[in-house]
Amino acid sequence: MGIRGKQKGLYFGVQSNLLSILSANLSFQTLNGEQWDTGQEIFVEESNQSLQASLSLNKKISRLSRAELFYQQKNVPNPFDFEYTESTIMGYRVGISMGDGLVVNYIFKRMFRDTNGDGKIEDSEAINLTRIETSFNI
Repeated sequence: MGIRGKQKGLYFGVQSNLLSILSANLSFQTLNGEQWDTGQEIFVEESNQSLQASLSLNKKISRLSRAELFYQQKNVPNPFDFEYTESTIMGYRVGISMGDGLVVNYIFKRMFRDTNGDGKIEDSEAINLTRIETSFNI
């Protein structure tokens, strides 16, 4: 059984282009409705919110073909508390042009897992993922 039943809410998103150099994106969602309470084994009325944000480079600067910072937190009571949860993902992506359409991408993501089961996320419970990719632009 899923942890959420019927939900209603509001979604808001804004995108901005800053001096044709940077793009900023921000989206926010708030939902009210049924969430499963495992202790009582019934649906209870609760709210949850989600936040996603990113900042990206629009123009190539020398060999830097892509740069992006991102942050997201989903289905939490208040994403503006910026407390780490298992739904928190943050990181960056950098693309370096190697010539003739070849780009090497370096991607770093940080996520969290409550490994000790105490319900609190500590820095030591971070999962860091690093990826190096190659791509071709035709």
